[in-house]
Amino acid sequence: TIMKNLSLIGIITFLLVISGCKKEKNENANCGCNSTEVKYRLTNQAGSLSYFASKSKWVFVYQPLPGNYSYYFPCNTSQDSLFAILQGANTSQTFNVKMSGKVKSTCPDEDFGVTSGITTFDYINIDSLKRN
Repeated sequence: TIMKNLSLIGIITFLLVISGCKKEKNENANCGCNSTEVKYRLTNQAGSLSYFASKSKWVFVYQPLPGNYSYYFPCNTSQDSLFAILQGANTSQTFNVKMSGKVKSTCPDEDFGVTSGITTFDYINIDSLKRN
């Protein structure tokens, strides 16, 4: 009976761990690029497209006020105009662009590394993007 009890405890523990993992994934299912909610829209906003090394991703950056930085990570990275701009680019390049799209919030506890000034991070579904 001891083996039977240990087996039952093992099975219950395994099921609790599995269900806990699924719950954690579901909490993040409606955030970042997976979010169904649009925080706000950017319309023809001028900024730069550069490589954000700590996330290993390209990012749209603009400075609404001196010392303030807004970073937008594209969700639809295969979008035609983004693909055309970045085709053959290396990570040390920066491109002046104008972007429009739907902004989405980041996920809770998402880490973006060390920042300076007033810095915000969001995700964006690009509607249009063109070089300046």
